[in-house]
Order: sequence, then structure tokens, then C-alpha cells
Amino acid sequence: GVGKLSNNTWTPQRVSGLTTAKIGANADGHVEQEEPMVDVSLGLQHGLALSISGNVYSWGKANRGQLGREVTSDQDTFANVVVASKATQIACGMHHGVYLTTENEIYLWGKNMSVDEETKKMKDAKSPQRLMPISKNNNNAKQIMQISCGSHHVSVLLEDGSVYAYGIAADISDAPVVLEPVELIPAGLMQMPLRQFEAHQDRTTIVDGDGNVYQAHLWKDKALQNYAMFTPGWAGVLSEQQEIQSVHRGWLHTLIVTSPKVA
Repeated sequence: GVGKLSNNTWTPQRVSGLTTAKIGANADGHVEQEEPMVDVSLGLQHGLALSISGNVYSWGKANRGQLGREVTSDQDTFANVVVASKATQIACGMHHGVYLTTENEIYLWGKNMSVDEETKKMKDAKSPQRLMPISKNNNNAKQIMQISCGSHHVSVLLEDGSVYAYGIAADISDAPVVLEPVELIPAGLMQMPLRQFEAHQDRTTIVDGDGNVYQAHLWKDKALQNYAMFTPGWAGVLSEQQEIQSVHRGWLHTLIVTSPKVA
């Protein structure tokens, strides 16, 4: 739950709002939610919720566009709607958010997630902006299976097993945000279906159907993009004895979930 963002909240509190009705940031009392929620995602100081009908709600800090909607202060503890009846997936980065629509489109907003047309420098995107689609040769967008956010980027898994990314590159932190899709992993490399697809911190981790582990960075430099994907050194050693099921990364540590190999 959420409390006043300037203080710690030691006991769980219900998230107020979760309604398509407009509610002021300083509203008092509890507001009942309209319908069941099917997914939630948390950033550093903001959160998103997805309802059963496709509504996206946001709450928390709003000083850098984290909420993707108009607010009257630098925070909003009420969960108000970002988009109605349109989303199928949501994800949060440290200071940004994304949703996938029923039309196979991705919308992005948040800190430094836009580019000033005059200065060509990054600026905050305070409302959702549609990302450039990932196209096939016939210019029809490839079907998106899953989206996931790292600290400053968005990773996208496509139906053919390829992985693309948008966002702030790991190699040039002050360069304009990458709003065109960059291929991280080509189609046909990973055994589908995957065991895990998850962006976290500065990279994306995939565990394929055979237990192979792939990690990838979003690079701005075109030459580095050819080396975006790699297999971490520990994966080969660990996979000799165990089946790797998933990999979870915190700020300064990694947790690997395994199961015994089946003869």
C-alpha cells in the first residue's frame, strides 16, 4: 500500500483510487476500486496496476513524469487512470513506465524518456508516447509476447523469439534516449518456450527452454550493438550440475533458482 511519501509506512494500507473517476491528489478518505486488478508493477517510488478490463492506474512520485498523467503536485497517493480499456501488460522501471495495448503497441513515459526536438537532449515524458513498432519485411509489426523494464530501459520479447529494447543505453548515459527498436537477440537462437524473460537493472536476462542463460545490454554505439548478448561465466559451471530455472538480480546481488538435473 501507500502512505505519505515523505515518511515511512510500517503497516500495510490499501491503495486508494483504482477508479476511472477523476480524484484530486489531496482527496481524503478511502475510494473503493471499480474492478479486480490482474497485475501490478513497482518502480523506485511509483507503482502501476492493470485491471481486468485493461485500465492502467498509477500512483506515487510524479516529479519526473513517473505517473504518465497530469498531476497538480510532485506526488499522488491516489491511484488514478493512465489509460482506459486498452492495455494487456504493464511494467515499471526505476522512474518510467510502459504498457502494451490490445493493438500490439507499446507506450512509454517517465524520466528522460523523450527528446527535445531543438536541443536533441533528453527530457521527461509526462504522458504516454507510442514507441516505433518492430516491423517485419512487409512492414507489419511483429507480435509482442512480453514486455519488461530494467532500471532505465524496456525489453520486448517477440513471437519469433527475438528480443529488442528501447530506453537509455548502458554505454552513454547522457545521450538521447533510444526510441527506435534495437535488436538484442536474433530470432532462432533460443529454445522456445522460455523459462524466464526479465529485464532488471542494466540488462535483460533470458533462460530458454533448455536452461541456457542469455543476458543482453542496450547499447547506443552501433559497433557495441553487435555484442549486446552474452552468456555469464557462472551459467556454464552451474548448468553442469543443475537445471537453471530463473535468475533474479538486486542492486548488488544475484539469486539463481535451480532444480536437479533429470537423468
